[in-house]
Amino acid sequence: MAQFKMDREESDRLIEKAKLCLRSGRKEKALQLLYEAQKIYPSTRARGLYHAVVVWCYTKVFYKSMGLVVSRETQHMGVPYYVDKGFENEYRGAALEELEKTIESDYIDHLQSSCWKEKQQKSDLANLGQLYRDERLKQKAETMKLDHCDKLHRFMGRQRGD
Repeated sequence: MAQFKMDREESDRLIEKAKLCLRSGRKEKALQLLYEAQKIYPSTRARGLYHAVVVWCYTKVFYKSMGLVVSRETQHMGVPYYVDKGFENEYRGAALEELEKTIESDYIDHLQSSCWKEKQQKSDLANLGQLYRDERLKQKAETMKLDHCDKLHRFMGRQRGD
């Protein structure tokens, strides 16, 4: 029984590590960690994250090379993701809800992180323009679009029902 608990804890640790890898753009490492987590302690969570790759992480070519060719959206917030052909046989009810909550949570984390980076870049440009009295840099900072911040704002508005 103690080994069972240790395996589950190790699997959970690998899943969290994989999520960090996905957020930092290390897709292949994340997939390796999720595969290991599934081998140590099979779970819906590990299998779901492995099979349902969130759209912002991969190109269409990568989807196809992994067999993830079926496009889906989360039921609650409409976040797009791709799955393999056998997905609907494995995920129903509570398992599907848990997976989609994870996808939405990861998507929000991704948007927040990307928004912060955009704001930081804009601030850095403005500061450099000020420091070097460079009007071109100041102008670039002023006109810089914060696409991920805009997406985050729209997404959070939908979540609140605005």
